[in-house]
Amino acid sequence: MRISAGKVNRAGRGFSIFEILIVIAMVAAMVVMAGPFLSGSLSRNELASFSEGAADALKEARSSATTGRAGGKYGVHFETGKFVFFEGETYSAADPDNVEHVLSGFVSITDISISGSGSDIHFRSVSGSAVETGSVEFTDANDETKTVSVNVAGLIDIQ
Repeated sequence: MRISAGKVNRAGRGFSIFEILIVIAMVAAMVVMAGPFLSGSLSRNELASFSEGAADALKEARSSATTGRAGGKYGVHFETGKFVFFEGETYSAADPDNVEHVLSGFVSITDISISGSGSDIHFRSVSGSAVETGSVEFTDANDETKTVSVNVAGLIDIQ
């Protein structure tokens, strides 16, 4: 068997440390490039999730009020870092029956514009119309916004 000069048989040899470092560098570069995209995507998903959650809490309050459940007094309270579904004429932070939704670090409530300068929205029993009207703006880490609004008829919209 004759081996020609200059040819080396690489069969059976593993990868060199240099080849492994090149692959690691390429994977690291892809992770660095994908990071902002993944962060932005997570932020947008959180924004959609919390704004839809607020609309769902408002719908639950309206539905509970119209059916007259437990006296028909229900509402949703809004703060910068959370919104709370509650029972009663006024919001009480100490009430153990409150259903609290705490926002993530990616999303906050940046504007609460509710009639009467309050931070609660209630619905009338039987008719389901809103006692207070207005909107709540959710903003994510990329400054994208979604606005949940309630009109006098009690209709809830997300924009």
